[in-house]
Amino acid sequence: INGWRNSTLTETISFYISIKHTILCMFNFFDELKKKYLLISNRICPYQMVMMGDYLLYVEGNVTIMTLSANNIVFKLKDCICTVCGMGLGIKEITENTLTIIGKISQIERV
Repeated sequence: INGWRNSTLTETISFYISIKHTILCMFNFFDELKKKYLLISNRICPYQMVMMGDYLLYVEGNVTIMTLSANNIVFKLKDCICTVCGMGLGIKEITENTLTIIGKISQIERV
């Protein structure tokens, strides 16, 4: 602890980033749930979704956007089509395997 007080600001920031990076790399929310509930195969669980309040929906899986408007976003996953309804909806981030939708989400339907 005494050595901590004597470290420079740059060393302190570098240490914090290193610790934060290590912690973030050690935990994957979806992997932990799959292990806990024995959903090992991607056939059983080919995609994952988590909703935070009624403002954000995060989706992992092979996502294809089909319809996009402020009140309705429709996207295709491996074996289903999902419709997100609400107000002021938008795509915050999209990658090959993830989708983040923000806005006032009122309904999610999976067909």
